Amino acid sequence: LVGAETSVVTTVDGGLTFGSLREAVQTANAALPPHMIRFNITSAPPHVIYFYSAGPLVSGDRITIDATTQPGYSNQPVICLDGEFTGSGDYGLRITGHSNTVRGLLVRNFRAGLATGIEIAGGRSNALIACTVVSN
Repeated sequence: LVGAETSVVTTVDGGLTFGSLREAVQTANAALPPHMIRFNITSAPPHVIYFYSAGPLVSGDRITIDATTQPGYSNQPVICLDGEFTGSGDYGLRITGHSNTVRGLLVRNFRAGLATGIEIAGGRSNALIACTVVSN
């Protein structure tokens, strides 16, 4: 079954910035499942999304966030979620829905005890595939 698709085209994470990961997740949460979030960031790499507060909440069902769709991906993450500037209790992605998939992200600098890179906080049948987590 093919559902809706949304593209992430910027690394900016300011509110509902057009083409941001936050906007794509909020669009997917509001849509009927399934929903695919693809990446097509055209700026020069590295493609780092810095969070200055809690990242997006994935509350919908059957949402796929697929960073392997970013041009240049070759079995190594090229999209990075960075929590260097997050505070206590923040997260990069928080998943509470069912049957969601996160694929091909690098997750770094979410400090242990203060912030979480990817938190699966509910739901069932959620999967992290080919993600790399460092400095957490």
